[in-house]
Amino acid sequence: MAAVTGDLNDIHAAMIASSRAAVTLELVAAVRNKGVDAFNEIMRMQA
Repeated sequence: MAAVTGDLNDIHAAMIASSRAAVTLELVAAVRNKGVDAFNEIMRMQA
């Protein structure tokens, strides 16, 4: 938010926060995909 408003003083901390957010988003997406895959596998076993 500070980068958008021009109040950014520490670009290093902003880049670290951005990287952490990207990694967290990738982790959440991977966990979601594994959950969907597991659900689909269970549905196939019942058919």
